[in-house]
Amino acid sequence: MGVNTALNFVLMGIALLLLGRNYQRGIWLAHSCSSFAAAISLLFLIGYLFEVDIATRLTVLTTAQAIHTSLTFLILYVGILAIRPKEGLMKVVTSSLVGGAMARKLLPWFLIFPVALNLFTFQGRKLGWYDSQSEYIY
Repeated sequence: MGVNTALNFVLMGIALLLLGRNYQRGIWLAHSCSSFAAAISLLFLIGYLFEVDIATRLTVLTTAQAIHTSLTFLILYVGILAIRPKEGLMKVVTSSLVGGAMARKLLPWFLIFPVALNLFTFQGRKLGWYDSQSEYIY
């Protein structure tokens, strides 16, 4: 097991332990720990999408995280956020106010659009539709 996967297990375990407590500070800390673990998993998942070996670029101690492990940690992250939907990071998203409605409408675009746009650009360059080394006229 790589250092990154072990760190994810520890962070998610801490988050699950803190969610058992009934104080507000523990919920924020649990959401923060799980968000950090989800960011690590998302880094490797995007690395798989763009065929980039993230592990060799970061540090020698890190090994690549398997794609199913990355997806499982992201599903666990969503589950941790869904345990207490009216508290912590999800408080704004589940709010019935205008900010909550705006967050629910923009969140899918914020998550999917940048990755999809970069993936289309990557595939177009890979298929030879355009040259990435071309000069731009300013």
